[in-house]
Amino acid sequence: MTKNKDIFNLCLDNPAKFLQILNRGIVIDTKILILYLIGVIDMRKNTKYLRSFNYNLSDFKAFINFKEKLKIRNFIVTPNILTEFFNQIENKLSPNFFPKYKEELKPFIEDFEEKYYQKEKIVKLPKFGEFDFTDLSIYLSASLDKHNIITPDKSLYYLCKGKSNSLIISLEDIRNLDLNLGIFGRE
Repeated sequence: MTKNKDIFNLCLDNPAKFLQILNRGIVIDTKILILYLIGVIDMRKNTKYLRSFNYNLSDFKAFINFKEKLKIRNFIVTPNILTEFFNQIENKLSPNFFPKYKEELKPFIEDFEEKYYQKEKIVKLPKFGEFDFTDLSIYLSASLDKHNIITPDKSLYYLCKGKSNSLIISLEDIRNLDLNLGIFGRE
């Protein structure tokens, strides 16, 4: 299966299989959610909020290119991811950020599929205590529901990569794929 297969090679070797696997759903972790939604605001309002999270517009554009060229319509989040997103926005930007941009962000947030994992499942995991609830809910999404994951977090990347039959995609993978997405004929 694709358990330990390199994303870039799978994409190049078998684009149809790559797309088939992606269609199972993609969970985006908090940092990718920030890149996506704050990038939308930066593009629309010509602001520079992404810098506060060590991202830039080229990261956002690579992510959007990945989403659009692969025709990814929807992402999956957990309640933990949404909570972390709002906490980080409030802490790094301003408590007024969300009230100011809520109408622009609302349609994106409403479009996300939400997946909930009970705390009883999370606390029984061997990695409980090493990883937080958000990361472990993402791990469960990959291992139980075979959802794919996009994360820039190396420890979460390796936790999920070694234990699931899902594609675990890093931001670096997306940057590399961005250069080669023409293979899908969706330019």
